[in-house]
Amino acid sequence: LPLATDGTTSYEIFVKASGHLRKKLGQMALRPGENIAPASWDNEVMKVGDFDDLTSSGYNILDILDIGKILSIYTALEIPVNASNRNFDVDCNNIINIFDIALVLTNYTQLQVLGD
Repeated sequence: LPLATDGTTSYEIFVKASGHLRKKLGQMALRPGENIAPASWDNEVMKVGDFDDLTSSGYNILDILDIGKILSIYTALEIPVNASNRNFDVDCNNIINIFDIALVLTNYTQLQVLGD
């Protein structure tokens, strides 16, 4: 959709990062040029644990398959991050360890946790 130059059209804004469930931030009227997001969006949190890509039927869903994926690479107390496993370093400290597993398991509250 083209942007309304007068700011009369509101758009639903979503964010999705690798390894995270998609999060709906809210609605905002977008105008050409720079737009400033509401300050309340600074406190929004995206849940970690979705390790499927866009073409997968598990995309934007945290389920047991995602748990299995992170556990399959967790073969020692600390795993150095490389290009093939970076997605599983959910706390971004360049080491995959029990803290990454714990963050994902914290979000696994039902058989399937859906993103927005």
